[in-house]
Amino acid sequence: MSKRVFLLLFFVFNIVACSHQIVEKKGLMTMDITGSIITKVESNRILVVSNVPQEIPSLKDKTSKYYVATWLNNLNTEGLEVGQKVKYKTKGLTLTSYPGFVDLDYLEVIEIKKPEEANLYIEDVINRAIESNPKVIVFIPMDIKYDATKNKWFVTFIDGSAQEKIENIIEIPDK
Repeated sequence: MSKRVFLLLFFVFNIVACSHQIVEKKGLMTMDITGSIITKVESNRILVVSNVPQEIPSLKDKTSKYYVATWLNNLNTEGLEVGQKVKYKTKGLTLTSYPGFVDLDYLEVIEIKKPEEANLYIEDVINRAIESNPKVIVFIPMDIKYDATKNKWFVTFIDGSAQEKIENIIEIPDK
């Protein structure tokens, strides 16, 4: 009995762990980009945005969502690219402008797997989406899907600095 339970739990864990990065539905593959994404890289700092909405109790309009955007300062940006998913810890106080500013304590890059059929990596897709929307001040990627039949990526994004958080979708050819 306990061996069956162990095997069942092992099997379920492996399914969940393996399906974490890419979800396929009707020819569209959805990439798991939930969390913090680098959207700008400068000489000693990066802009990291979160696509997980935060609720702020003091907002009068309870339907408004706030998306964290923070410049992480005082770091070596060598090897860091727009579009990378990261985990980080900060030190000191965050300046509360939007985007905020804070010194970095720890940074870890988390690999986002791309579909085998795709030519572009997720970092390239996000970078192209940002470059094709120069008027967006704080680019927050909300969702990325790849359609192998059309050989295209679909990036859903919002401008975190805009009053209205309107979702836009851009198509990126997989070339």
